[in-house]
Amino acid sequence: MYVLNSGGSAGDADNVTGFRLNTDGTLQPIPGSTLSLSVTASSPAQLQISPNADLLVVTERSTNLVDVYLLDVNGVPTGPIVNLSAGVQPFGFTFGGGNRIFVSEARTSSASSYTVPADGHLQTISAAVANGQRAACWLALTPDGKFAYTANTGSSTITGYRVDLTGGLELLNSDGKTAAVTAGPLDLAISQNGQFLYTLTGRQNIEVLQIDPSTGSLAPLQKLSGLPAGSNGLATN
Repeated sequence: MYVLNSGGSAGDADNVTGFRLNTDGTLQPIPGSTLSLSVTASSPAQLQISPNADLLVVTERSTNLVDVYLLDVNGVPTGPIVNLSAGVQPFGFTFGGGNRIFVSEARTSSASSYTVPADGHLQTISAAVANGQRAACWLALTPDGKFAYTANTGSSTITGYRVDLTGGLELLNSDGKTAAVTAGPLDLAISQNGQFLYTLTGRQNIEVLQIDPSTGSLAPLQKLSGLPAGSNGLATN
């Protein structure tokens, strides 16, 4: 397990650090796993380990970089290998099949897709496909890899993208507005069966939308209100 420390925003330095999960559920620090990001303060947004556990990826908003660390069999990283983002202000991302990553970019309100080779140097598939909305901050991918969605915080909308067999991205709707939500979406998650998209809106609501498996279109199902003030993330299981 790795954590992303935004120490640069508090007078320290941005870094990643790893822990080994023991059989009893306790965590043990991995020696040599704490490594800096590209600069002291990079406004990092997200980190994730690749499905085969050989890569660790971090997005840096203020530097427009996507960092890749190579993980050895013990989970010890080397790097970062810094890659210039195709869009401005890389934010949320997720891994897809074929060692690909799909990244949202807040400033250009766009999404990009890349192949991540074993050496950590990204190869662009689709570069900054703009959605015409504002502040695409978070991104989620359906389990079958056919559709990707961005949460556009500045316009209170969700944008859907069709993902082709090569990992290329295409807007589902020409105006980028696949669905509207009631307040700025802050995070996205998709159910394991790929049928439902959940978004945290306005820090105190969860809105549920149903995904059409053939078209990727979204239909509103439910709005759950009354979350604690300041709620700022969600996950599905």
